[in-house]
Amino acid sequence: MKSQTAIKLFAVGLVAACVTAVDVKPSVAGMFDGVEVRVASFGGKWRKLIESTVGEAFAKEGGKMVYVAGSPSPNFAKLIAARGSEPPFDLMETTDDFLPPLLAKGMLDEIDYNKVPNESALPSQNKTKHGVLTWVTQSSIIYNTEKFKEHGIPVPQKYADLKHPKLQGKISIPDIAGGGVMPCLVGMALEGGGSETNIQPALDLIASLDVKAFWKGNSGLRTLLKSGDVWAACAGVHTMGRLLRVAPLWATHVEVKPGIHGVLKQGWLVKIKGGKNDAARDWIVNHFISKAHQEGVMKGWLLSSRSDVLADYASRDGMDFMRLKPDEVKNMYSIDFSKVDRAAYTEQWNRKVGAGS
Repeated sequence: MKSQTAIKLFAVGLVAACVTAVDVKPSVAGMFDGVEVRVASFGGKWRKLIESTVGEAFAKEGGKMVYVAGSPSPNFAKLIAARGSEPPFDLMETTDDFLPPLLAKGMLDEIDYNKVPNESALPSQNKTKHGVLTWVTQSSIIYNTEKFKEHGIPVPQKYADLKHPKLQGKISIPDIAGGGVMPCLVGMALEGGGSETNIQPALDLIASLDVKAFWKGNSGLRTLLKSGDVWAACAGVHTMGRLLRVAPLWATHVEVKPGIHGVLKQGWLVKIKGGKNDAARDWIVNHFISKAHQEGVMKGWLLSSRSDVLADYASRDGMDFMRLKPDEVKNMYSIDFSKVDRAAYTEQWNRKVGAGS
């Protein structure tokens, strides 16, 4: 989910906001006539989803969403650059790893749930004082069913099963610089008796594998899986979903701790402190967790934060490569990013795994 275009402006030595208005014209006056709300989120197809399910509805109420395109890292940098002045956006869609620094730096406002009726469809763990969960993916081992059958390779039950001799040179692991590395790295560490503060077991395992490619972007990984160059990969289940009718793939969720299968990567919508038009912001938060928007999330093979949408998909045939039932979702691991030191991880990775990635 990367922006297709970016206008680079330099302020305070950092990249400032790339801001574009959602191309939806208000038709009639509504409760937010003339109100403008700036929303920072991902670009590409994700932006189109937000425009179709949230932006158009807001425009019908007379409002205008201004889109600030970018991933969480540069958007967080924009907030840092704007400290002491008006923030560059009012709402921000971010990932779980940025929640601790956003909270620690006092950058978030509380959500008024009296104005967010759709929150009743969310399990308690999918909402906090400062944000609502908007999407999830589940880290898994994606494997080529035909190659595994042809070569007599058992379905992986744990990450250590990637050591199988016939898989060497046919494995892909997320690169330390990529966005998908944390769930895989922490999952491997947990399986080996480690934790967020001890990733050595994960590094030892990765160093023992003959890795075909360390992937940084999902599109590159999909190419490797589709071509058959890679037979097994550590990645989110959305990767497999997007190749469901293209390649003979399936996903398995390894038991990283007793009774805990797989690791989550989560997306959250938060209110930025100092943002304008509070009533409109709460209205938009409500629509991000509407059934219409959350069904759109599932169509992109990410998981909805709503229980009813998950239940609908759980009842469909061929969807069990994802964990969709309440007990299944509950028994997955959420990373405690307050204990994650990415700089230290990178240093340890470079020493153990080396420049080969």
